Amino acid sequence: MPTAKYLGLNLHEQLSWNFHSDVTAKKANMTRAFIARNIHSCPKKVKAACYTTLVRPMTEYATTAGAPHTVQNCHKLEQFQRRAARFACHRYERTASVTAMMNDLKWESLETRRNNQRLTTFYRMQHNSS
Repeated sequence: MPTAKYLGLNLHEQLSWNFHSDVTAKKANMTRAFIARNIHSCPKKVKAACYTTLVRPMTEYATTAGAPHTVQNCHKLEQFQRRAARFACHRYERTASVTAMMNDLKWESLETRRNNQRLTTFYRMQHNSS
């Protein structure tokens, strides 16, 4: 078997993060779809809270250790968050600006959040070692 799951990370025998990114995106998308089916008529605030508490943590788990670094993997996760923003704002028109929706929701890009997590981890490593 070329893959194994260890501590929530999907490891590939070639140590590629592509498989982990695929599995993570699929799992998060299934959860987002479940939420969408069940709270489609709720207000934007409720939809955003469901995404940020139930779905986004799946995409951010262990990113300080194994963050997606290829453009393809980063883009896959960013697309996922952009779909979630469209759902939360209930705006599916092709001309609707997803960036404006994300600003309205006060959501940072996942890449920015990953970088902040890495910096926080690095800071803690430097300042907590005695």
